[in-house]
Amino acid sequence: FANGSADTTWGKVRCEMGHEEPFNLEILGVGNEQWAIEGNRWYERYEAFEKEIHKVYPDMKLVSTSGPSASGAEFDDAWEWIRNRTKTNDKFTYAVDEHYYMSPQWFLENDNRYDNYDRNVKVFAGEYAAHTTLGVDLLTKNNLQSALAEAAFMTGLERNADVVYMASYAPLLARVNYTQWSPDMIWFDDASSYVSPVYHVQSMYANNNGDYTLKSNVTENTDKVYQTASYDTQSGDIIIKISNPYNASKRTKLMFDESFALTGIADVELLSGKKDADVNSIENPDNISPVKSQMSVESGMVYEIPALSFVVIRVHTDGLVTIESTPKNETGVDYALVLTDDTP
Repeated sequence: FANGSADTTWGKVRCEMGHEEPFNLEILGVGNEQWAIEGNRWYERYEAFEKEIHKVYPDMKLVSTSGPSASGAEFDDAWEWIRNRTKTNDKFTYAVDEHYYMSPQWFLENDNRYDNYDRNVKVFAGEYAAHTTLGVDLLTKNNLQSALAEAAFMTGLERNADVVYMASYAPLLARVNYTQWSPDMIWFDDASSYVSPVYHVQSMYANNNGDYTLKSNVTENTDKVYQTASYDTQSGDIIIKISNPYNASKRTKLMFDESFALTGIADVELLSGKKDADVNSIENPDNISPVKSQMSVESGMVYEIPALSFVVIRVHTDGLVTIESTPKNETGVDYALVLTDDTP
């Protein structure tokens, strides 16, 4: 139906419905969260679908799944089964769909989840959300605490983009007073809508996506640093993302390898609030929303990250120059980021 031409049975149906051009579907998920219930036959059914689909569409990318949990026996068994099948069939699965609905603390503790993953089989972080324990009202669960925890976790997704090929957030839309699930990204009633702090985190990531990550060495003194850095080859920007989920501001020294020709200007987008439980609402839709500004930047400068904030810093450069250098960290700050270029 999606890709067939007008002379095929289901392609003809699509054309008759008014969409003559094929949708050019490239990726197809087979199954979702197979639960360990009596009669579950997902493994054998996936194998049957994979075989028949690739007979007709040999280049179709298929997404399999590791089940409904982020760990455990079902999770381990699914991954073992998938890895064994991909040893003899490299098209068996394009990526494995992982889901995790966990506490904000879990997200803070698992930013390094993919650091040591097998690079031969890729991951689709297909559903995730930090489920806060602050408050019982569903409308209070789309709060700043969850957004900052997810922002911290996503630094690990970006750092490991060679294995985490795709990522998508949990449920997108929710109607006020007519849902049993939270958090969600966008809320609405009969007359209006608003986006949550979670939405802004997702947007800030999506709109500041580099072409490749940069090597960044971090010297830590106190709390854990949640950061990632990438390079945009078209604009020449160094893109730094830092999540500070703590109730105190943090001072960081930004040190750049001399291979970057800095222009001295950086664009800053800052999402912050006064307390973990801060939310947006129909009455106050912009309570938590990003603020954009510019600042002067040079290697060795100290930047203060506000408490309870997520920041994206786009450092403008005139491109790369080839100079061997070894920047050195200095003490007196909470941590320092030493950014160096590496071959894409």
